[in-house]
Amino acid sequence: MKRRLIQYAAEIIGLVALHFALLHWLAQRDIVSVIFSTGQHTPRWMIASAVAFLLVRLLVLLFLPGMILSRLVMLWLDARRRNRAPVEEHRH
Repeated sequence: MKRRLIQYAAEIIGLVALHFALLHWLAQRDIVSVIFSTGQHTPRWMIASAVAFLLVRLLVLLFLPGMILSRLVMLWLDARRRNRAPVEEHRH
């Protein structure tokens, strides 16, 4: 169980770190001004990185809290099931 908790924590930290790294990187390059300016000069990699950031942001802000909650409940139920002694039937 401890190994699974560490794996879940690493996934969560990785997603949040990716979100903040992309946010910082895109803000440094002022990507919003570049994308919304008129003309054909916008590089495709900037558009692709903006789309990737939006997808990561959607995942982190909308789906990650639910994923965390469901995984914690699953771990709790697994631990509860393992620790509970088997029920013996008494026949009279």
